[in-house]
Amino acid sequence: WRSSSIEMLRSFFIYSPQFGVNEETEHEKLLYFYPADFDNDDKMNHVGLSEALVKYTLSFSKDRPIEALHTQKSRRVYFSPEPDFWMSMIIDLPFTQKIKDGKTITEYQEEDIHDHVLDALLKEAYRMYKLFNGPFAQTVARTGRGGLMQTLELFYNKYVPTIEVTNADLFDTFQGIHFLPLDKRVYLRVQSFLNLLEETFACVRYTVFLYQECLVWSGLEQDDMRVLYRHLTSTVFPHLRSPAATTPLSATRPLGAAAAAAPPTGYFLVGPESLADDAPCNTQPVFVGGDAARDHHLVVFQLGGATCCLIVDAAAARNMLFYRDLAKFAQSHMEAVDAQLLDQVRRAPGAAQEVLRFIYFNQMNIAVKAGFTSASRRGPTPPAGLPFVGADVMRYMADTHADFASLASYGEVIMKLSNDYWVVGHKSEHREFLVVLLNKHGSIVDVHDEVRRQTMQQFSNIFFL
Repeated sequence: WRSSSIEMLRSFFIYSPQFGVNEETEHEKLLYFYPADFDNDDKMNHVGLSEALVKYTLSFSKDRPIEALHTQKSRRVYFSPEPDFWMSMIIDLPFTQKIKDGKTITEYQEEDIHDHVLDALLKEAYRMYKLFNGPFAQTVARTGRGGLMQTLELFYNKYVPTIEVTNADLFDTFQGIHFLPLDKRVYLRVQSFLNLLEETFACVRYTVFLYQECLVWSGLEQDDMRVLYRHLTSTVFPHLRSPAATTPLSATRPLGAAAAAAPPTGYFLVGPESLADDAPCNTQPVFVGGDAARDHHLVVFQLGGATCCLIVDAAAARNMLFYRDLAKFAQSHMEAVDAQLLDQVRRAPGAAQEVLRFIYFNQMNIAVKAGFTSASRRGPTPPAGLPFVGADVMRYMADTHADFASLASYGEVIMKLSNDYWVVGHKSEHREFLVVLLNKHGSIVDVHDEVRRQTMQQFSNIFFL
């Protein structure tokens, strides 16, 4: 008899040592705890243990406090997003149980969990909060500790249950952006449209343009764009793929042959549900820019495969006249842009007959490209026929990525698995390239040569040492 368990999120909490400075008010350090049905004493025990570990590790390195704690049954990760604020997650390790000589033997699979993956999930939880609510300290300054606790509860009660610890893998670690390669003429056409839009609507602070969920242009800082792209690909676009998820702004829709010839009709993915005076509006306040300034709202307009994201002033986000003018402007200009982008995508060279299971990541511009899909991959819908890489192989790829930390600027890691697959990782400055190959009888030299050949074929315009 044998059974198994998957990893599970046991708890998620946020605390601040600046509150509860004496024994009577020590409970005030805790700002948020999930799940809420934990005993209060257990909650404070978690906070006390975290504080003790932080202080202990700081005695060895003042610049690098504790990041993770390994125990037999669990994994704890810690992150300080702002001075005097700490976040932590506790993960129950997966295990297998079997009966031997009448006794139940439990084996915990510690190697299935990677610190850098959990660290990425915890940091993403903060970045998502900050995108829609601003920094913790800013909320405290504006509404006090009680206001922060209410905001944390409203956000994280919905967010924490969506953290997919089980399926998390290297894609979550990279949190990269899929870019759309364009020729200069089409790229300048997109940029010209966005420049005209910003000139026409003074309330627009930043613009972002995507096509088929790939980034074409962004006026945001890289960190802001990274978390916004994550939000779009994990929340907004999946809703778009569901049937009847959106309603065109046009009141009438052509049918039959006329529908095939008619240009696409635009609609707001994030914005008013219609252009009527009393239509509900679902714009979202966002905190972007160097100081995460308030009074910005996110508006997303979709037409065909083109998506235009706007960060606008709060006053405009409440003005239906703005949406009417914007919809009219976007509809008239985005039709041509969408047609040009569609034409270029169709004329792009097709995928090579030889399927290469790879993932490429450039840390400088956080660009990611992959020749396979996995349980946690987000971004554009994978092409039909793209191979799926299972969790076991993804764990070995995560191991290879972790090995890069011990390398200098350049290096290569080659690993052979028990199922005749090879995992090859190549690091060149800020770029990482990982490949999965099936080569039953090949040697290390054969695999190395094969990866180099395929690298030159897939990335002839990128310099790898």
